Amino acid sequence: MSEVTLLEILDAREKRVLKQREMLEKHSSPLICFTMNIAGPVKVNPLIERAFFEGLGFLENAIPTDKVIASESAVLHTGCEAFLSVDMDANALKKICIEIEESSPLGRLFDMDVLDADGKKLDREIERGCIVCGKKGRSCSAGRLHSVEELQKVTREIMHAHFEKADRE
Repeated sequence: MSEVTLLEILDAREKRVLKQREMLEKHSSPLICFTMNIAGPVKVNPLIERAFFEGLGFLENAIPTDKVIASESAVLHTGCEAFLSVDMDANALKKICIEIEESSPLGRLFDMDVLDADGKKLDREIERGCIVCGKKGRSCSAGRLHSVEELQKVTREIMHAHFEKADRE
């Protein structure tokens, strides 16, 4: 589990944007771009991968199979990512993604962006709260009010608690 550099993160982000454009042009349909909110320099480990594939399963269960035009996923050094071109209304897709993000404890770690067929990103009506303190909005992350260590600790706790419960059931 190696650490990623800022340059690698920026390069991965640029490649994701190119992949989004490519899929939007090719399929002319709304697109879900699913990544994980993972603080710190280690973006992939077995627990993060498990959480990612759980989230991908949630998406696959929520979207009718015949509506998925194309999908791609990858576990990269810079993080897990998936792209789904879907033949559905973009607003309906955003509602599905928000429901997934809000209905599972793991959902707080999911970043499920929805782009309409023209490539416009749909925003949430209500911003999520801080993963550490719950404060609404982006003031904690913008002001870097919590340390990377705090963020990593809460992230690990969320994943461990979810899978301990899931593995008992």
